[in-house]
Amino acid sequence: SPSFEKKSAKATSMSFSEFISVSSIHSSCELRETSTGVRSMFAPADGPSLGAPLLITAPLEHCLHAPTAGLLAVVLMAETKLGEKSRHYPYISHVLAPTDFATLPIFWTDFENKLSLIGGADARDKLRSERASLIDNLSNGSEVSARVGGPLWAAACVSTRACHLPNGALALVPLLDCFNHSPEARGTRCDLVDECIVELRVSRGNYNPGEEVYIKYGKKSNLDLLIDYGYVPQDVNEDDEQFISVLAEEGAEQKLIRCRMGGALDEDDLVSIRAAVDVSMGGTGARQAIGEMISEENEIAVRKILIASIKQQLQETSLAAEKVQLELKLRYQNNGGSENCKAVLSMIKSFNKHRRELLKTAHDRLASSKPGRRIGTYIPPFAQ
Repeated sequence: SPSFEKKSAKATSMSFSEFISVSSIHSSCELRETSTGVRSMFAPADGPSLGAPLLITAPLEHCLHAPTAGLLAVVLMAETKLGEKSRHYPYISHVLAPTDFATLPIFWTDFENKLSLIGGADARDKLRSERASLIDNLSNGSEVSARVGGPLWAAACVSTRACHLPNGALALVPLLDCFNHSPEARGTRCDLVDECIVELRVSRGNYNPGEEVYIKYGKKSNLDLLIDYGYVPQDVNEDDEQFISVLAEEGAEQKLIRCRMGGALDEDDLVSIRAAVDVSMGGTGARQAIGEMISEENEIAVRKILIASIKQQLQETSLAAEKVQLELKLRYQNNGGSENCKAVLSMIKSFNKHRRELLKTAHDRLASSKPGRRIGTYIPPFAQ
């Protein structure tokens, strides 16, 4: 194929598909709109089933890339400022510029009100601090805006679209950034061949004609997906995790216990809560090896505290879920309110639903375990 430089004079009128062709970017999938109006990648509708795991090949020279996310955002801003003189103009103008970032927390209108609808103080704290950090570092005191070419817009493009290369760099790869995420798309791999060709592969083959093809962005919890992509899956996310805020004794520091799918509690986090409870019971607080109990008495006390903490946070999350439902009803019962606001509220509703289900699973596992038995990844059932 002719190089892009030879056609740069025609960049102003070049369509995105022409840009892809001229840039020697190849995909075994087709770019189409989903039923919700979002562009994504599909197996060819008029061909045989898609069996090849190689989804994308793209010359690195026709991608935007940099060693870090911050530098990649700077590169994107510089290329956007060049306008039609940039070799990447068709990609920026047809794909990146039209992107709507309204569901990203940094661009939420009435941020604190929406934040109050999210279950889990740890989740609220992280969302608030991540947003504040971005605004402090990038807005320079100006209005929070997704203005095309601005620093917050560039950071949002990198956050939602960039892929990690094997050498540690990040890249915005045309077409690759149009694949949607699924936690079930195992074996997703981004390779760099001879330091100059980006390849996207998945382990699964045999996609039916017209079937949407997903990739996995990485091992992301629902909170990670919300912060980085402005998205929370409606279905169960196998990589989700929630944190249980635990107070071992009055006046002590709150400790966070990680809770993973299936209600398993993180062994590393349990070490600290066992030690804190030991101190409250007059012990030395000497930490045991990961997975080991201090004593049966200590484990009974830890179990009791955990159950009480989860109950309290289940109630708080349930209350938040009711507030979201009421907000949706009040705003949209007469087809009023903005669609962007509705999308954010629906996303928060999904987050609260999954948090509540995961906490309920952890509570039930603890409640059915035999008092005094070791708590952790495996909680033995209590034979009634």
